[in-house]
Amino acid sequence: MAVKRAIADGVIDGPRLFIATLAIVASHSDGPAARQFRPDMTLPQGAQEATGVAEVTKAVREQAARGADWIKIYAGYRSGIDGGAGPTFTMEELTAMVQAAHVTGRKVAVHASSDDAIRMAVPAGADTIEHGYGASEATLRLMAERKLAYVPPLTASEATGEYFQKHVRGGPPTPAMQHGRARLPAGAQTRREHRQRQRCRPVRA
Repeated sequence: MAVKRAIADGVIDGPRLFIATLAIVASHSDGPAARQFRPDMTLPQGAQEATGVAEVTKAVREQAARGADWIKIYAGYRSGIDGGAGPTFTMEELTAMVQAAHVTGRKVAVHASSDDAIRMAVPAGADTIEHGYGASEATLRLMAERKLAYVPPLTASEATGEYFQKHVRGGPPTPAMQHGRARLPAGAQTRREHRQRQRCRPVRA
């Protein structure tokens, strides 16, 4: 926020910034709390945890009060009983957050990778889907119908594989990339194929 104000006040040169402050995550479903790095310690969170419609609505308003131009929501994580990725918020919670943001004129960016989490975010009214690696063709078409913008940072999965799974840049994804934290859609063998799969992604005018 300090950098944004400095640019706006002419103290430094820079682009016009639209800021998302702390992301909002479901309690105990993302970050250190979910990964249990140190179960004997309460570690600082890189996001704001909330549970239930009242809490998540309050979290949106708190982030807005702190200067957020956009509200960022982490709608999915590897918190399934089998360790698989899936939704972390209920439909009611997601909808409440979007409504609380939209009533103030703020847009909502939803970080989601699994198809189930993305399909919940679309009818909830999200403005963008971030990552979205696991989106099915049907879900991508639904996003296009709703004119929901898609932001697929394709290099993120490649970088994760390169740094942690000995993935060769530009080569086929490793099994860990297919099934781990940087999962690509089943059958995607290269970034080019992954892009082709997402050709129907919407572009906001």
